[in-house]
Amino acid sequence: MKYTFLFLLILAFSCTSPQKQETIASTKDLNEMSLEEILEVPITFSDKEYTLEKINEINIPIDSVSSNSSAYPIYHDADTAQYYVQGNEAINSIDFYDLEKKELYKRVKFERTGNQMISSTRKIFIKNADSIYIFEDRYGRIDLVNINGEILERYDLPKKHRHLIYTNMASSFLVHKNKVYFCADIFSGREPANITKEFIETRNTTGIFDLVTRELAFEDRTAPLYLANSNIIPEMLYTSNFFDENYTIVFTPLSGHIQYLKNEKNTQTILRKKNFNKEMLKKMKRNSNGIRYDSYFSIFADKKNDMFYTVVLEGIEEKDLDGNPNSYDDQLITIVIADEKFHHAGEITLPKDTHFRNIMATKEGLLVSNANPKNPNNDESVLSFTLYKPKKIK
Repeated sequence: MKYTFLFLLILAFSCTSPQKQETIASTKDLNEMSLEEILEVPITFSDKEYTLEKINEINIPIDSVSSNSSAYPIYHDADTAQYYVQGNEAINSIDFYDLEKKELYKRVKFERTGNQMISSTRKIFIKNADSIYIFEDRYGRIDLVNINGEILERYDLPKKHRHLIYTNMASSFLVHKNKVYFCADIFSGREPANITKEFIETRNTTGIFDLVTRELAFEDRTAPLYLANSNIIPEMLYTSNFFDENYTIVFTPLSGHIQYLKNEKNTQTILRKKNFNKEMLKKMKRNSNGIRYDSYFSIFADKKNDMFYTVVLEGIEEKDLDGNPNSYDDQLITIVIADEKFHHAGEITLPKDTHFRNIMATKEGLLVSNANPKNPNNDESVLSFTLYKPKKIK
């Protein structure tokens, strides 16, 4: 599946005064740089510094047909309550869990056959109780439903272009002002040798579906040229997007390169964690395992504090000391904190066995799942989270 290719990257940092000299900006367009050039671009540090402070744990009992983790979790603030929401593939439902009452609030079930069928409930976007959007990528359509399980409208994506957009663990989709924003698929079906400069120059990074005209267009912002003719492994090639009402953010693999659009202004920056190993990336081999490299997995906006959190999976060896293959669940997770301009403002490594797929920004802080399959204390009958809040150091 496409989400296995999706391993982001952004960030890198440190907030000590000797490193302030690295804030000198490059005058060259980052999209036009080679991989070697962009790895040399200095990062920018914020004049503010934060860490994350553990506040409490939230444990919610679940039934036998539910999972205690999801590849596509949703946080929904309904003003009067806050919900953790996930698609339940076992019974084809969308489940709403009340984070304060610590219980299942609502289960919205759908048919698997017939005119009212929904093929999958994994990929969802929630505006409110009357506007829940489901992306059925298998059929290339978007369904508008309500919390009573009624299908209000179906939108078929144009067959000619539906294969060019996607959503996954690190790239959700957004519905805003009658438009649906997706990550654009740049590389599917392409052999590495065919990913040339000429090819990259024609690739856009964001697809936009108009719910009124039912047409699919692509934002006029191309992929960076350093993805062409390089030794970057396929798992690291894909771009990933973060959307909300204020931002469109595009991440590209390995480099720490961020492009973000706010108030119609397109800005580029570099954001990497402070011990970024650029020399290792320069020596990357096309047939190597991506687990050896830091994976900049996802980014979340903390609207209350006007900052961002980036989830970084720390690179590890391909096999453990006993010769057993390591997986992404074995990697430590570092959260890089960025200010409103995406300048590095701190970082913290989370406890081992944190689950990278279930991390969400809420109005109370950063909600982090404890349901790592490798965690010996993982209880599959409980949704378990740790809540962290930003704490200012200076």
